[in-house]
Amino acid sequence: MPEEYFFNFLKQRKALLDGVTITGGEPLLQSDLKEFMLKIKKEHQLLLKLDTNAANFKKLKELIESDLIDYLAVDIKFSWSSYQQLAPPGLLSEIERSVELIINSDLDYEFRTTVVPGLHDREEIKKIAQQIENAENYFIQNFRPVNTLAPELRKQRSFAPSELQEFKVTADKYLKNVHIRN
Repeated sequence: MPEEYFFNFLKQRKALLDGVTITGGEPLLQSDLKEFMLKIKKEHQLLLKLDTNAANFKKLKELIESDLIDYLAVDIKFSWSSYQQLAPPGLLSEIERSVELIINSDLDYEFRTTVVPGLHDREEIKKIAQQIENAENYFIQNFRPVNTLAPELRKQRSFAPSELQEFKVTADKYLKNVHIRN
């Protein structure tokens, strides 16, 4: 969507909007993200939520220090040991540094994991909860097999409510506020 169209959209709906969520793909990959966020904050006086995988520590730190983010939602896809096996070299270090920065900031935030059968189990949730144990809020989100990029996932089932509750009980042992989001 062209930027001009987006900002006209905001202008026309200003009375109806409190904020904007910047999501992806991955927003931290955008070279002009800070300028875009500044324009939303300064010219339109709207709150900003950023959804990210936190894999770009330097850019995330700059945005946090610029006081541009009102709420931050961070996807923690796997435990650190699983990231080591699945992610490119160096990515885990960026995410770990970002998680520490976020937990030690004054920012309103959440960490969240979209759980997928075959990829997540109680042990994986336990490891994730342990690695973010000082976090304020953690959301366990159920996978929904619609509009997936990988066609094979469209046939994948979601977890049953009882299974999600088991994940919550596991994470509750390490975290203050664990929630299930369907």
